[in-house]
Amino acid sequence: MVERNLLPKIDPFSLCVNSAVLDPSNISALRQKYLSTSNHYVIIDDFLEPNLLPKIRQFMLEDALRTENLKLVPTADIFDQYPDQNPRGRVSRDIFDQSKTEDKFISQYIISDKHSEDITAGLRAVRLVKSCFRHTKFYEWLGQISDYDITGTHPISLKLHGPDSFLKRHSDKRPGRKLCGVLYLHEKWEKEFGGEFLLHMHNGSTTTIPPIPNRFLLFDVRVDNDHEIKALANPPKDWMRLNFSVWFT
Repeated sequence: MVERNLLPKIDPFSLCVNSAVLDPSNISALRQKYLSTSNHYVIIDDFLEPNLLPKIRQFMLEDALRTENLKLVPTADIFDQYPDQNPRGRVSRDIFDQSKTEDKFISQYIISDKHSEDITAGLRAVRLVKSCFRHTKFYEWLGQISDYDITGTHPISLKLHGPDSFLKRHSDKRPGRKLCGVLYLHEKWEKEFGGEFLLHMHNGSTTTIPPIPNRFLLFDVRVDNDHEIKALANPPKDWMRLNFSVWFT
């Protein structure tokens, strides 16, 4: 038997991130793009090693639990009827459906592990990517692009948007947060599908970022970076918008 301390250590950073992304000339170019506007954001395509994507998709669509993530704006009138309800927390489907349209803030699904004894290839891939996001090498890479000293992640979420999903304009600015990353995982995307990420620029314009599969969007959350997600428009019946969301501290 091989002793445990003699086994090779797995480097999730090298296993997950496309090697071309890590080329020093690419890192320099990404840094320039990130710093080119006061919003501080950069788009990185072909981010993950492609063999991981179908495994993660299978986990999200077939093997995982889906929990509705329904939230209202904190000033929603219906909270007067439910004084014990946290205005910034999730609400039940009943409360959400009773609320005014203008008071509805987010409707999506959070994807999680079933905690069964069956460890599928998809679950292994998800855990590998999460380990990558928490790895010191990934923090160092983020620092090379952003100049931030990244020391942690909080939280890492898998999210699914279906036909009735949306996320209204907001900011991710919170104490301790420095960067947000969004990694798109669905199989394909066409313009008629909808679901674009809208970033509100400091000059008053809006940048539309298509959710291209295997695209990683990184943006600064210490500055005002209001954003929203357009509702799905006309995707195929079985198509879902899938992504990782992760905040770095």
